[in-house]
Amino acid sequence: MSQKKHKGFVEGALIIAAASILVKIIGAVFKIPLDRAVLQTDGMALYNTSYTIYNLLFVISTAGLPTAISKLVAESDSRGDYAGSEKILKVSFRLLFCLGAIGSLVLFFGAKLFSGLVGYPDAYLTMAAMSPSLLFVGCMSAFRGYFQGRQNMLPTAVSEVIEAFSKLFVGLGLAYLLLPKGKMYASAGAIFGVTAGSILGTVFLSVCYAKNRRRVKESDSETSSKEVLKSIVKIAVPITLGVSVFTLTSFIDTATVTNQLKGYISESTAARESITSNLEAGQSEKFLAIGSEALTSEKATEREAAFVYGYLVRAITLFNMPAVVIAAIATSVVPAIAAANAEKNRKKSRGFTRSALIIAIVLALPCAAGMSILARPILSLIYKDPSFSVLLNIMGVAVAFLTLVQIANALLQAWGKVWIPVFNMMVGGVLKVVTNLLLVGRPELNITGAPVGTLICYITVVVLDIIFIVKYSKIRFSITDFVIKPLFCTAFMGAFTFASYKALVMKTGDTVALICSIAVSALVYFAAIILTRTLKREEIVLLPKGERIASVMEKLRLL
Repeated sequence: MSQKKHKGFVEGALIIAAASILVKIIGAVFKIPLDRAVLQTDGMALYNTSYTIYNLLFVISTAGLPTAISKLVAESDSRGDYAGSEKILKVSFRLLFCLGAIGSLVLFFGAKLFSGLVGYPDAYLTMAAMSPSLLFVGCMSAFRGYFQGRQNMLPTAVSEVIEAFSKLFVGLGLAYLLLPKGKMYASAGAIFGVTAGSILGTVFLSVCYAKNRRRVKESDSETSSKEVLKSIVKIAVPITLGVSVFTLTSFIDTATVTNQLKGYISESTAARESITSNLEAGQSEKFLAIGSEALTSEKATEREAAFVYGYLVRAITLFNMPAVVIAAIATSVVPAIAAANAEKNRKKSRGFTRSALIIAIVLALPCAAGMSILARPILSLIYKDPSFSVLLNIMGVAVAFLTLVQIANALLQAWGKVWIPVFNMMVGGVLKVVTNLLLVGRPELNITGAPVGTLICYITVVVLDIIFIVKYSKIRFSITDFVIKPLFCTAFMGAFTFASYKALVMKTGDTVALICSIAVSALVYFAAIILTRTLKREEIVLLPKGERIASVMEKLRLL
């Protein structure tokens, strides 16, 4: 196996992961005051509902194309066809520009229709403010796919950070300025930061390309523009459909959960009392105040549903955070496997596949366990409100499966099996919607039924994905290495996390106990991974100073 290229894949993942973590930190700095001080739970419902619609159109217009571009550019470069790589970028840029423009127009002119469909008519202004970003995000996607195909992750990473800072300063600033006009306007101002970020990100990537473009003639490539377009569409369409299925499911998910809550709340006073029983005493009073109008009032019911749904939004925000690291691995591994397969080096491809999968498992499981076990103190620290912590208890478990879905789908795409994730996501999406319909309207469950559907969905998709990865890549899937050892280490860490937090909280308070238990538990988990030899030498050497670490471990007989 080429160590240099293997290192390139991991280093690229580390760059993207570092940028993604920074972006999430900036996002937290943006969202926490936005949630607490500006929009609050009902205003955040408008904000996140708009994001749901935006994501649906974003996926339809751009989702599969960056992956297709990176895969094709990597294959072209591996053959020495650099003119072909430049042609791939230009063809894809024109395509994404057109799709982005269409998406922007649809979102702008269809804002009132979409907001009505999801049960939040006031969200139309927020959707309209976000609509121009689809055009610029499409342009960014073309550049990002090109640079990722060349296994240069730095431009993508920097552009993501630029987007995040723009959203922070522009979005938060406008939200505060527009708050006196009402939460509808404040939400629109907050989300306009996304548009500003996409514009600045596009400008940055354009400059990067201008400085680093290859001085080659497109005519030197034997592949025509028509053939390039055909290849892009062949790869991108199934990827887009796969992601679209789940994004559409999320759209339906938002609508079904909200409408189920409205129906449930409007039925009786007993129904309201069932919901309030899940809230803390102080929050119960707040909830009752919000719904002080008659239950027969449609507006009152809408506000109550938005308030309760806002707690799910908080859980979803935290739920999505660990996925950024795995997404970085997924982004980097696709062009690496594609290039190896283009060289007909199946041994190298299988090595990339195994390494990416085991690293994803080792990273995903402790995140899931920690989030589930520490759900209540995490919500208390971030939002000063642990109400409905059970939502994060359940979604914390689902984190492991969400992150594994990301890497598994990417691996299947890298191996050219782009239609399989589509089928698997369809199965999972249907299960998610059906579960919502069955559970959310039940008085004893209400909003807690939603994360159950999420968990069932991702478990199903992961199992199906892994079966197909093993079938097509021919990697040796050891139950001991991939399942038993990581689960044992996670269970050991989880028990230590729970015990250490309980021991510390009585002496130090919630915040200190939370931070200390997380830090120490991470060390405990790392030690368990080493002592159980969960990671092989080929994974250890991928780490910074990996060769030196592996040598020391061999001397200590830990490898």
